[in-house]
Amino acid sequence: MGLDPFIHKSGRLTILARQTPQKLRSIAWNKPYYGGAITTKFSFAQKYGYFEIEARLPPGKGMWPAFWLMPVEGAWPDAGEIDVVEGLGDPRTIFCTVIAGKQKKTVRVRLAFDASVDFHRYGVLWGARTLVWFVDRKPVASAPTPPPLTVEKAYMIANLAIGGAWGGYPDKTTRFPGRYEIRRITAWPYPEGHGRLP
Repeated sequence: MGLDPFIHKSGRLTILARQTPQKLRSIAWNKPYYGGAITTKFSFAQKYGYFEIEARLPPGKGMWPAFWLMPVEGAWPDAGEIDVVEGLGDPRTIFCTVIAGKQKKTVRVRLAFDASVDFHRYGVLWGARTLVWFVDRKPVASAPTPPPLTVEKAYMIANLAIGGAWGGYPDKTTRFPGRYEIRRITAWPYPEGHGRLP
């Protein structure tokens, strides 16, 4: 289609948010914007542990970067979802969410820095009883682990979407292209013999 949302340079992947060229709208489902996603769905999944992304988030109304976990089996939303970090254009605010069926808990975290200026680490410690979210390895939120999220391994997704009912759509203040820059994504398992999971 001629729409490539990725730039890869040594040590960094950038997912771009761009306006769809008018001449390509007809083959892009008439969508005014496009972004991109990467996933380990077909290559890696893990149950419990610490999952982390080191990234720089795009600012601007309508920008919706995310790093999240989805169970390998089961239908959404019943099987669950763990959103490690989501941004909605305000570079000083992120959201941490867990979803399981009709249960949903979202924590709004106000940052002490501008997430669009430099790289920071956003992580979640997923245990059998508790989820703990981290920013730069410091805990910022927690929630009980819903029962559906104690069954399956989960794979990772990092994506940049544009617009939506939650954060709204780009306006005249939004600068394109949006740039979700990723330096590293890592998953650590719990060590063998760790004992009780948190």
